[in-house]
Amino acid sequence: MSTRRNLLTLAVLLTLAACATGGGTEEQDRGSRNRIVRAELQEIPVTTAFEAVRQLRPNWLRQRGEASISAFGSGGIRVVIDSAPQGELEVLETIRTDQIEEMRFLNQSEASVRYGTNFGYGAIEIVTRKGR
Repeated sequence: MSTRRNLLTLAVLLTLAACATGGGTEEQDRGSRNRIVRAELQEIPVTTAFEAVRQLRPNWLRQRGEASISAFGSGGIRVVIDSAPQGELEVLETIRTDQIEEMRFLNQSEASVRYGTNFGYGAIEIVTRKGR
């Protein structure tokens, strides 16, 4: 019984460790395929979020496959700023890079879980410096 309890405890601890969202250092996050950090934005000569994404992570701008039926009517990849849905990719042209703390790409399922329907192609999530 003791061995079984120890194995169960170990399994729970491993599960919790795997689920933890360890906040890596900015240096570790640099170059992540689904995240752009402030340090990266400061290194490139662009002024808008759209230009930054186009230069650093152009694959974020590509719509992946067919959207599901639940996403019918969504025009494409959506933009979310400080947890508030804002619209589609043209919104990126209105955000200056000096306002951004970080940007993340969320695939369809991640975006739908976090923000609801109409995210059939995913989302680009922006956290502004004041939103932190």
